[in-house]
Amino acid sequence: MGVGSQSTVAGRTKLLGQGVVRGLSAFVAGFQATAWDQKADAETDAFLREVSELRSLADADSPRIEALLKTRREFLRSQFAVQMIANRLTLILGIAAVFVPGLVVALEAPRGDENPVWVFVLMLLGLSIIATWPAVALETLTGRERAGLIWMALVLSTYSAVAVVNVAAPDRSDPEITIRFPFVAAVAAWTGLAIVIVARVYVVAWNRAELNRVWTEQRVEAAVVMKLLRVLQILEHATEADDNASRPMKSTGAARALLADAAQAVNDYLPRLIDGRRAYGADARTIAREAAAALLGLRSAVTLPGGCVRDEDLQRVKTAVEAWAIGSLADLPREAPPEGESMEYERRRSGLRHVTRTLALGAVPLVLMVVVTLLPLELSGAVSDALTPFAVTWLLLSVAAVFAPADVKLDSKTLFNR
Repeated sequence: MGVGSQSTVAGRTKLLGQGVVRGLSAFVAGFQATAWDQKADAETDAFLREVSELRSLADADSPRIEALLKTRREFLRSQFAVQMIANRLTLILGIAAVFVPGLVVALEAPRGDENPVWVFVLMLLGLSIIATWPAVALETLTGRERAGLIWMALVLSTYSAVAVVNVAAPDRSDPEITIRFPFVAAVAAWTGLAIVIVARVYVVAWNRAELNRVWTEQRVEAAVVMKLLRVLQILEHATEADDNASRPMKSTGAARALLADAAQAVNDYLPRLIDGRRAYGADARTIAREAAAALLGLRSAVTLPGGCVRDEDLQRVKTAVEAWAIGSLADLPREAPPEGESMEYERRRSGLRHVTRTLALGAVPLVLMVVVTLLPLELSGAVSDALTPFAVTWLLLSVAAVFAPADVKLDSKTLFNR
């Protein structure tokens, strides 16, 4: 080997070593408080920059609004801490979920004409394609994420049932055992990886929703100001030359949803802040109802007549922002609720009926299996072994639908983001 070739190999080795060191440093940084602080500061500064670009707030009391928005920083720090740690644990557990079954196949699978490790890899790849590609197609065609999740759950249940049947009747004299063993390992690997990814999504989403709820409870005025600022952003961008410019109804819907959330927060948490205790009085509830009614009254300012924003509508929202930014009870915009009309947030269902119906639907396959087992019917053991994973998976999917903190899309591109 010549001197030039040796120097080239040494240079590539050095670059590879530097890349490994940078990767390990970035991985370890996710467990350090400095990285959480940086992410929280970046998120806070980014929103403050967006607020400073709002034309309707050019003469507003920016320092007071900025101080309110910065109260969210510590909650963002906790959110990013959980997210970054969850990303790295997901990466470790995801690698283990695939590597461990592959190692078992390499050590324990019967030898045949085919290499069992390659069979395992091909089966794992094929299972992933069958589960994900039709799911993406269903989401694209229907416009709903639930259709894709149901498809993935059914595919996982079906393959789990087939794997259980293969395990229930092992016959090592069967020449197909060299195919069965890697197949069961591939199903186990895919199932473990799916559990890890779904758990990561739910943990991060639940933590984000809970931190936002606690921040809203403690600083309801800051939460209302933030939602009103987002409404101003929507109104100012509604007629700009972008993809959403020709969709004023979409802008109206987003703005009305923000106003409804703000009214709900005021109704839930403002009385406690007024009285300073959980057992608050009728006067505090009345003030909260009137303040919430004033926020819901702003819905007429986001109707966008002719697809355009009127100056008086922007001024109404801006006035509400300034009043809530003061943080004084006397300055809160209040409005008497209309007679004979229930508040929008009071018409929301408690959700108990929906939860009961969802759990009952999810338990139907499992209940039917138990009933069939108790009846004097003769069923093949392989049939019950194959149906059990499907029934359990369907029940778990229903439970996940009940306790889902938000409609979170399982986007693999954002699962391991730093």
